[in-house]
Amino acid sequence: MNIVIFQEGSPGHEKQSLAVLNELEKLVDIQARFIKLKRLSSLEKLRSLLHLYFYADGGCRHVLNSPDLLLGTGTQTHLDILATKKKYRIPAVTCMAPDFFLRNRFDLCFVPRHDGLAEADNIFLTDGPPVTTGFSQKIPGSKGLILIGGPNAYSKGWETDHICSYVQAITEKRDSTHWTVSTSPRTPGDTSAALQKIAEASPEVEFFHFRDTPAGWVEKKYEESDITWVTVDSMSMIYEALTAGCKVGLLPLDWKKTDNKFKRSMNELVGKGLAVDFRDWQTDKSLWREGIRFNEAQRCAEEIVRRWSIKS
Repeated sequence: MNIVIFQEGSPGHEKQSLAVLNELEKLVDIQARFIKLKRLSSLEKLRSLLHLYFYADGGCRHVLNSPDLLLGTGTQTHLDILATKKKYRIPAVTCMAPDFFLRNRFDLCFVPRHDGLAEADNIFLTDGPPVTTGFSQKIPGSKGLILIGGPNAYSKGWETDHICSYVQAITEKRDSTHWTVSTSPRTPGDTSAALQKIAEASPEVEFFHFRDTPAGWVEKKYEESDITWVTVDSMSMIYEALTAGCKVGLLPLDWKKTDNKFKRSMNELVGKGLAVDFRDWQTDKSLWREGIRFNEAQRCAEEIVRRWSIKS
């Protein structure tokens, strides 16, 4: 398959497209071309939208050599993808829910269930976004990972004392687990400082500020860690840890509204036994399921091949 991947510069979005591409390469022969897009102004978006609707070639600016499939994630990719689809008359795929006025123009959208859309001919529901992390076997109880996010538009607030109490309850459990704690760009400075103090007080806890972790660091930690705890605002890390074969625990936050995609995602994961809520773990520490295999990127790739693989 000759696949064109549109990229908008967002690492999180690009990782989703690459995850699907990586799984496709395990199923069929792939030729991939990457097109980097610049961010459009509001006026440029309007112009591109009008071209899409009223130009025979959709206003496509790209010259391609016999493409079979278009793939891209992020709203900044959608108009370019659809213009290219109109010009070359080939399937267009995205790893998210596009704006409602563009959604039916895509041939296939991989949409996390927590977005609340119903399944349809071009809507393929997933348990979270596709991620690039690979599965690895673990040594039970040897190493654990705790990943801390930060406040976002959906959270009611961020209580450093609560976060630190979760971390202490986990790391003070008397067993042989060596814990690594790390932060994200959204983690407040006082939370990072408090977590560092916890690590300094315990020989079984190491702290790494996100600024000090090189590319690929967290993926390596997933490979090594039997258990990974993640604050529920950090959905990509939750699904990366699941895909890596970790037992996953969820550190709760307070939300402005009880019905939001983070809360829905958490409820689905706990309900399906894919993850454990910290509050449930406090009362029953034997809740972990063993041997979970989770790979939504593989499911996405298989669906593409089912629909469009070229028979030799």
